[in-house]
Amino acid sequence: MAYFTPPLPASDMIEMVGLFEGSAFEVGFRLPVKDPVFHLGSLASELEFLELPAGTRVDRLSGDDHFEVDGNKVRGEAADPVPNPDGSLGPSDSNGSVRLRGTFPSIRFTLKPTYTAGSPDGVHLQIGGTPLPHTSPTESRHWV
Repeated sequence: MAYFTPPLPASDMIEMVGLFEGSAFEVGFRLPVKDPVFHLGSLASELEFLELPAGTRVDRLSGDDHFEVDGNKVRGEAADPVPNPDGSLGPSDSNGSVRLRGTFPSIRFTLKPTYTAGSPDGVHLQIGGTPLPHTSPTESRHWV
């Protein structure tokens, strides 16, 4: 089962931390990005996209059974790591991907843990999308 789709070939993963009272984040792009994809790993929080343009859809692309999308909110649950067939540990908490339909120069969101284990929630984030063509003839299209 693929928790994260589609693959994001020219992207990297960062970890962000949601504190119990909630944390706010903003991701800005050098060029506006069309239909950005968010891969969210180890999500035991509610992520709420803020100030989306009217009509923006947040589509669930993939994920485990506890990875849920409701309007502009994405929710996950705390869970122990799942053992892989080789004995190593697989992902913990909820994992999945969403796509925001539209074009964005930046995206704002909050992250608030949904569990009460006594520590902030570390969430892995990877973002990809197609930048809109720049007016310069030397710019090329690529994933961000």
